[in-house]
Order: sequence, then structure tokens, then C-alpha cells
Amino acid sequence: MAAALGIHASEVKVVNVYEGSLIINYYIINTDDDNAALQKVQESQIEAISTGKLNFGAPILDANVAGDDLVEDGVVITPGYDPIILTKTTSNKGSSSRSGGSGGSISSGGRSSSSSD
Repeated sequence: MAAALGIHASEVKVVNVYEGSLIINYYIINTDDDNAALQKVQESQIEAISTGKLNFGAPILDANVAGDDLVEDGVVITPGYDPIILTKTTSNKGSSSRSGGSGGSISSGGRSSSSSD
């Protein structure tokens, strides 16, 4: 994650790791109190997830950054981005016509969760 966002690994804080599916909650730490830099990192994270350029090592099923849903059921739902299918599932059947909801995770073939504050 840190390498993909161009930040030092010490700036990513893993908060929780859950058994079963892969679920990881993490925060991006703002060590310099530089809100503009943190906003840029958040925008980079949103773009990387919403374009399918960020590889977590497993298919992304759901993604949430700072309370905003980006991917739902394997389909990008981020406003301003094409609704591409990141992961074909039996429930999305390859359809990219999904609407956003609320929630809070980046989930993978296990699940992995993300939030950036």
C-alpha cells in the first residue's frame, strides 16, 4: 500500500486483522500535520483503487476510503470514475450497473479494509 501511494511504510498503521477472510483495517498517518499532503495521498489511493491499479494480492470485492464507498461487489462505484468490474462475482455477473451504498472496507478474495484519515 505504502509503495503504491508513494509514502513511507511507517505512515501506514494496521489497526485490525481478522481471521477467515482477509480483513485489514489501516490508517494513513499524517506525521507532519500536512493536510494538503494527506489529501493528495487520499486522492492517490482513491484513484488507484477506482482504476484497478492497486493490487492487494487478492481480488477486491469492496472498498471504502474515509467513509466513501469506492467498490461494491467487485464493481467500481466511485463518482467520477467508470463503473469497471474489478472482480467478477456470481452476484454482479459481470454487470457494471451498480449503485453506491454505505459501509466501510476494501475487501478481497479474503477481505481487506481501508480507511484514510
